[in-house]
Amino acid sequence: MKTPPSRRQRSITTNLSLALALLICIGCDSANEPAKSPSTDDASSQAESSGQEPSSEQEDFSPRADNAGTQDKASGSDTNTKEESASSVNPPTAAKSPAMSAEAFLMAAGEGRTEDVKRALDSGMSIEAAEPGRAHTALHHAAYNGHTATVLFLIKQGATLDCRDHEGKTPLIHACTGPFPETVQALIKAGADVNAKGTAEGFTPLMMAAGLDQLKSVHILLENGANKEAVDEDNDKAIDHARRAGLTEIVQVLQ
Repeated sequence: MKTPPSRRQRSITTNLSLALALLICIGCDSANEPAKSPSTDDASSQAESSGQEPSSEQEDFSPRADNAGTQDKASGSDTNTKEESASSVNPPTAAKSPAMSAEAFLMAAGEGRTEDVKRALDSGMSIEAAEPGRAHTALHHAAYNGHTATVLFLIKQGATLDCRDHEGKTPLIHACTGPFPETVQALIKAGADVNAKGTAEGFTPLMMAAGLDQLKSVHILLENGANKEAVDEDNDKAIDHARRAGLTEIVQVLQ
């Protein structure tokens, strides 16, 4: 007669198998369930339970800060793009060159075209530009032709008042060769040397005016301290030049 298997042993084995299967099922369900993030209500509940009011500023400012950073980068990129575009459209300009040649500049001064003289200086022309070989400056040319307005403009712009040409003559000496008493007066008033002497023949402004029948200029020079006793390279005075030219009235003034 067979002995029946033990019910107790069979029951334990079965129970263990069922329990293991149940645990496996529970583990699978837990793994498949998505994780939950705290909701606003949960956060409020947590804040209420801790005695603090919920704050929405942190939630609001974070994205604004990120957006601001993005805008700054975008703005910087845009600025760089504009600068590069401007640079390509407007490349750096080279240094200005004078608007006219030195020869044209000196001619403008000699013709009393003050606006052209100004334009040349504004564009970079040297106010001391001189005629090659003769060293006549713009002030020499303007004074020689009696253009008082141009003379005054050049002086105001800083032209050397007693500049010398190849014969050592100053603008005042040149002005005294013609009927330009206003120009003579303007140069003297600006501080020109009334007793300047040329290096070639030793002529002074007074000698030039006396020998070339410029009575008004003679008066102006004498009134401003011209030395009528000065002599040239031939030991002649201004009165000697007037006598040689037969200029009786000037001779009388110089006696």
